[in-house]
Amino acid sequence: MMSRTFNITADCKPSLHYMVDLSGRLEQIKKMVDAGQYFTINRARQYGKTTTLRALAKYLIRDYVVYMDRLNKGYIELLSGEGNASDKFWALEERINKDKKDKGVILRKSRSQMLSNILSLIEEGAIGYEDLDFEKA
Repeated sequence: MMSRTFNITADCKPSLHYMVDLSGRLEQIKKMVDAGQYFTINRARQYGKTTTLRALAKYLIRDYVVYMDRLNKGYIELLSGEGNASDKFWALEERINKDKKDKGVILRKSRSQMLSNILSLIEEGAIGYEDLDFEKA
């Protein structure tokens, strides 16, 4: 096993670098996410913003499944299309506000809600029947 080092050039990886324990920060941010609140991470260079966000993504995956690739492709198409930039901006804002309400954006994982969640995700187009492979489970 390679020994850990102090990192001062990029995001930290716990297996490679010495770093502070982020669990308290991640718990605090998760409470905000659970409550539907917004948060910002605004610090100086090399403070750990990217490291915190990457750790947060791994931390939230325990309770949330995020389906954003398909939405992002739609947003890119909307912004890349013909028309006035300000019209595209307002159309994008309207689309994002609509999409935020879909289960495919953020889904609370729960065994008791599993079938309902899968049906909602299919209905919303976040996943298709081809994405379901029960033989692997």
